[in-house]
Amino acid sequence: MAEENVVIMDAPEKTTESLEIEIRKKLQEEYDSRLESEIKKISARMQEENTKIVQEALERYRKEMTPPTSEDIQKLLEQEYLEFKVDVRVGGTSKNFVIRELPQKVEKRMFKKIKDVLVPFSSELESVKMNLLDGDPAKKIVQLMNTFEPIFELMVSVAAITLNPFGEEEGINEEWISEHLSSTRIMHVVNAQMEANRMRDFFSLLSQSSKQLAK
Repeated sequence: MAEENVVIMDAPEKTTESLEIEIRKKLQEEYDSRLESEIKKISARMQEENTKIVQEALERYRKEMTPPTSEDIQKLLEQEYLEFKVDVRVGGTSKNFVIRELPQKVEKRMFKKIKDVLVPFSSELESVKMNLLDGDPAKKIVQLMNTFEPIFELMVSVAAITLNPFGEEEGINEEWISEHLSSTRIMHVVNAQMEANRMRDFFSLLSQSSKQLAK
């Protein structure tokens, strides 16, 4: 009788354990099924988005490679000149400037200054990146500031050319720019000049022309 009682008491334990295993198995199967379904949805969505991105990129490339028509060229030649007005406070008065499209001769002066600074700057910046990985944090900050200092000076030089491109404004030079304009306003002046001379359009046309010549 005692052995029979033991068998009867063990039976519910085995049944409960088997039920738990079965429930876990079903939950795992359901989880795996849902996970697989979600992965398929995500994969399909990513494939659709990638296809769209590739198609858009191909379409842009086709447009870039298509030579401009006579009408397109005429429209480009008829583009209005962009002008930006700049008022600089000097004491209790204001000094007025107009940023407008500049001739290539002045552009070359700008590009020469940019090239003279940016070429060595790129190698210095690479060196700073390597040094930022270790060393004293204070020294890192000082080195970073020293590295970027030529960029501030470059922006001042370009801004001086922008506001006094032909040297007709006496006293408007790099020192005057530094004394009367903030770094942010100097950057705005430089960006305005790039817009006035449509530099992005120039590089886009240069890219198209090089592609056509490469055919």
